[in-house]
Amino acid sequence: MKQNKKAKIVFIVLLVLGIAAVGLAVWEICTNGFSVKTAGKLAAFAAAWVLAIARMYSAAGGGSKKLYALYEKEYSEHIHGAFSRDEQKKEKKLLMNAIHCFNAERYTKGIDILQNLVPKCAKPCDYAAVYTFLALMYEQVDKPENAMKAYQAVLKYDDTRSTVWSNLGRLHRKKGYHREAIECYKKALEADPKNEYAYNNMGNSYFRLGEYQKAVDLAKKALELKPAFVQALELLCTSYAAMGDEAKCKEYFDLSVSSGGNPAALQNVLKVIREGNLAKDSYAPVPYEIDKACDLVYRETALPFIRIGLTGEDTNSRFGGPALGAAPLDESGNEMKLLCGIDCSEVRGLADFPESGWLLFYIADNELYGADFDNPTSQKNFRVIYRPEAALAEGDTPVLTETFPVQKRYNIALTPDICPMNYCDYRFEDILNKHLAKSGMPKFNELEEDTQEDIAKRFCTVGHSLYGSPMFAQYDPRENEEYQKYDTLLLQVFTHRTQNETKIQIGDEGAIQFFIPKENLKNKDFSDILYWWDCY
Repeated sequence: MKQNKKAKIVFIVLLVLGIAAVGLAVWEICTNGFSVKTAGKLAAFAAAWVLAIARMYSAAGGGSKKLYALYEKEYSEHIHGAFSRDEQKKEKKLLMNAIHCFNAERYTKGIDILQNLVPKCAKPCDYAAVYTFLALMYEQVDKPENAMKAYQAVLKYDDTRSTVWSNLGRLHRKKGYHREAIECYKKALEADPKNEYAYNNMGNSYFRLGEYQKAVDLAKKALELKPAFVQALELLCTSYAAMGDEAKCKEYFDLSVSSGGNPAALQNVLKVIREGNLAKDSYAPVPYEIDKACDLVYRETALPFIRIGLTGEDTNSRFGGPALGAAPLDESGNEMKLLCGIDCSEVRGLADFPESGWLLFYIADNELYGADFDNPTSQKNFRVIYRPEAALAEGDTPVLTETFPVQKRYNIALTPDICPMNYCDYRFEDILNKHLAKSGMPKFNELEEDTQEDIAKRFCTVGHSLYGSPMFAQYDPRENEEYQKYDTLLLQVFTHRTQNETKIQIGDEGAIQFFIPKENLKNKDFSDILYWWDCY
């Protein structure tokens, strides 16, 4: 369902009439001079015009309860009880506003609303609805990776959504991951055996794998559910062509064209097939059972995080630069230097993160960047400080040694994203092994080396971040039971180089992490922090 086109036409007509009326009014003033009578006419017309536009806007869905009721019906599969409690009326309205943006093709605005809604979700159906529409909008703005992550997040909360499985399969198929796509379509059909699109899309994946008879069987099942399904007719036409059955190929070519198919485009595909130039996509080297286990790990561990990028825009959040407020002192009595300052009002979509004020990360300017590896929670040479003030005075430009990681201020952009647990997290292998065992597969460290590398690549999110999953060059310090309460990655800063400049340098090629217990974060208590860094 898209925004009412008739309403747009009405708006254009009103706009043209309004411009014409203003022109007539100006002509009258120039001809007869300005008078109280003329002013009254103009005021009356302006009021009527504004009222007409307001009514038109309401009819077009600008906050209309009637329109929201239509959305409830149209997208009942996706909304599915989201924000249904009495105390969630505000959140429900925000969800409806986002859906309205989706229908009005204002995707950026809709994504912004939904990202802010994530931390306000309370039930699985809340999360599922928000992430579903995030995925749909990410697809529209050509961000398939973000869309895939959002669909995965939906399935973490509700794995019975047929359309979500089908859409996820379609994204896998676009990347050429046909085996993964097929398994998604199977899940879609388990949830809804009448999903004709899942049958047809699965058939397309089998076609790309050269299994033409399976493609034919699936396309025919799609046609049983939806007669004159053009895409299924085209799949039958091309599959029979690939099998050398020209009579059947012609039969379904004619049926496709009579049902509204594009004959020229279909002829081009047939030409490629008949010339023997149709390339087959090979199966992924990783067995399905391992793919499935990885998928389950993703769904179990995927969480929202903020991806930090250096930007030329005028943001308050930054790496480096002068101290904000009074700088803390290190154990030698010297002022620590600002590693990172986060304006919390610029952060969206993180549960328990402060909504306002500043979160400041200071470290001593020495060769160890203020770390104490024997006692990584001792804040004698680093400090994490929360200040509730909206604005903080900047100190003088600091004098830095060559060892300090950031030599000047870099403004940073904060972008919401989703990622699973990285393979180097101390908990990862236990979680993966649990799912591998369910599939009858050996443990991670017993798999072939190539397979281990493939899995590691799937669970490897790198870069600066708030929350997310840490990436260690050596090992996870939380392997020590004493430090396992530090379950939330507060900040991660990576070595950052461009072709012309090293902007952030941590050891040879490493990363800095700050961890906090989740309960402390909820209470805005930053007195207990685990600080770590390592490099290759």
